[in-house]
Amino acid sequence: AGDNINASFSGKVNLTLLNELLLPPSHFMEGLLVANVKVSGTVGSPLVEGHLNLKKGRYENLEGGIYLNDIHAAVTSQGSVLSMNALTAQSHETGEITGKGKVDLKTREVALDLVGQNFVLNELNYLQTFVENLKIKIAGGWDHPVTTGEIRLAKGKIDISQLTHKGIKQINIKTKALSPSKVLPAQKTKPWSMGLNLTASCPNTLSVKGRGLNSLWKGKLAILGDTDAPQISGKLSLSEGTLALLGSNLQLLEGSIVFNGQADLNPYVRVLMGTSNADFDMKVLISGLSTNLRFTFSSTPPLSKEEIMSQILFNKVTTDLNAFEALQLARSIGVLMGSGPSLDIMGTLANFVGVDSIDVGLNEDQSGASIRVDKKLNDRLKVILDQNTNREESKVEIEAKIFKNVTANIEHSLVKSDDSISLNYKKDY
Repeated sequence: AGDNINASFSGKVNLTLLNELLLPPSHFMEGLLVANVKVSGTVGSPLVEGHLNLKKGRYENLEGGIYLNDIHAAVTSQGSVLSMNALTAQSHETGEITGKGKVDLKTREVALDLVGQNFVLNELNYLQTFVENLKIKIAGGWDHPVTTGEIRLAKGKIDISQLTHKGIKQINIKTKALSPSKVLPAQKTKPWSMGLNLTASCPNTLSVKGRGLNSLWKGKLAILGDTDAPQISGKLSLSEGTLALLGSNLQLLEGSIVFNGQADLNPYVRVLMGTSNADFDMKVLISGLSTNLRFTFSSTPPLSKEEIMSQILFNKVTTDLNAFEALQLARSIGVLMGSGPSLDIMGTLANFVGVDSIDVGLNEDQSGASIRVDKKLNDRLKVILDQNTNREESKVEIEAKIFKNVTANIEHSLVKSDDSISLNYKKDY
């Protein structure tokens, strides 16, 4: 730390050469840095005189979906203090961020003020945010500075179809390996992170879509903790929305998403939906933590939850559901539970419509699909419905057990005048 320094540099540096030394793997920067500096003092307390200018820089944060272009910065240095007199960056074609600040090489403190208007903050497959105004300050030690300030969103978009029950879809990030001569010795240092003390407001323009949902939300959130484990608290309230299921639209009547400030980002959700037909007014309440949602059904006049689901989706009682409607119901369950654990949908559906089994598959020539529904009426009699997208192959079969090893099968085509009777002998050896 006491070694003396006496060096000077005048020239140009491509910032891509510094990525692996200065930035985490998911961050990337490029641009031309023009420098004319003289360094003196000691390693522990360097003194820098001169200036640095960055032209046409670019910064990307792949995990956060942050992309800044056309970055220009002018830095002057006197003694141990580097002063950023001007900083500008573009986000897409309309947004702009400006800033100024200082870095003290002796105390290793940073102070940076940033202001932005009408720019894209995040651009990910599941999340896009468009900022109307931003005013933040980054200050503290450069190994863990703290960001404070306010962000006001002009609009935001969340696509829940891009989320899984384990969280956000992972982004595979590839980094260029250092050559053996450039590999640095392993250091037991704490990973760099930034403290957070932000407020984010969204006045009625946060769009949440996917899996049949189309909704608008508003609210205000506090973002604390740090970039490694952000802690979000606050509430988002429903403004309006619908949920589409098989052509039926449920109106979103009430809704709230409450974040409790915990690092696991597992908010409490409460959404009340409703619809009606000529005979019934029906409501569905979704409530609970986002990882363990509960569905509660109610109607006027009262119906069971199975009948409510059948009325909402098909305007029918459950006993009138045909095989294809049963399959559509299974798909709707998959839509609703798409972010949850896997389900035995066919088994659940069979219990729901009161049959023994439901099998869905392709024809042998893969020209269409078929649904086979089995119902055992008693110990000797079973009815089988084989519904096919190729209507000429659709049929009803009755299987009757005559003796211990002998069964009779009667087939009736649902399309052609084609009936058949067969006797079958089966013996296990």
